[in-house]
Amino acid sequence: MPNLNHALLRYFLPRLLARNAEATVPRSGPEGARINAFTVKTGEMPRARYVLTGMRGELVTALEHSGEAYSVDAVIPIGSIDPEALKVRHYYGLDTVDYTGIWAVALGRITAWPYARISAARLWNHIAQHVFNRRTLTTRRRSEILAEVVSLVEQGEPGVSAMALLSNRYGHRWASHPDWEPLNNGVEFHLDMLVDSGELRKAGHRYTPTGLALKALEETQEQERRHKANLRLQSALAALTLVAAAAAAVQANLVKVPTILDLTVDHAQRCAAASQPAS
Repeated sequence: MPNLNHALLRYFLPRLLARNAEATVPRSGPEGARINAFTVKTGEMPRARYVLTGMRGELVTALEHSGEAYSVDAVIPIGSIDPEALKVRHYYGLDTVDYTGIWAVALGRITAWPYARISAARLWNHIAQHVFNRRTLTTRRRSEILAEVVSLVEQGEPGVSAMALLSNRYGHRWASHPDWEPLNNGVEFHLDMLVDSGELRKAGHRYTPTGLALKALEETQEQERRHKANLRLQSALAALTLVAAAAAAVQANLVKVPTILDLTVDHAQRCAAASQPAS
């Protein structure tokens, strides 16, 4: 097994170091999305002693940790590297894949399963973002914005920005929506109007509720309760009106209703005669 471990090390290490990552790796934006590089470390833990940087035949160039940073040039024989102590990080676009030991490297690079998982996640995020971008984002009503600010502050937020409100409503995807800027401006407009009317106070880009906010929300809730009660009452009156109109139409013989049970005397006599046996 040791011979096999070193054979794997000799096979994969040159390939990893051929795409050695720079000291600073961008982790955002288009530049970060294009990254496809590795950092390879080895040596005692908890901090790896060496960052491997290249190969010259059987020798591996490295930077040794000085106690503060990897800054000391070093050259070590490949045979002295413990394959099981190898630490590899693959900067794969904006994602990272970590391997510990040469067998993890071999399995990951041969089967490519970590990259299949990443590709599936990226595809799902792309589809979800595309579907989200097709939505029409709308600004909430004034009372809804005020209620949301109060709710977030009650949950412990020191203050709420327009972006925080949008994130609370739509999640992180709203920032990639093509209409995010006018929507953000619309929310800020309503927030500033609430500042002018006294329900909110503004400090920088954050808004916090005043005592008037709770009063305004209570009045809004009371108005909505009365509105719903009026709707229920109007629906009940409409139903009663329809029933009364139908009853009046029947009484006026405008609508003929089939007889289900006739209790008149003639009907009773006909039924009795029909029940007698024929002579």
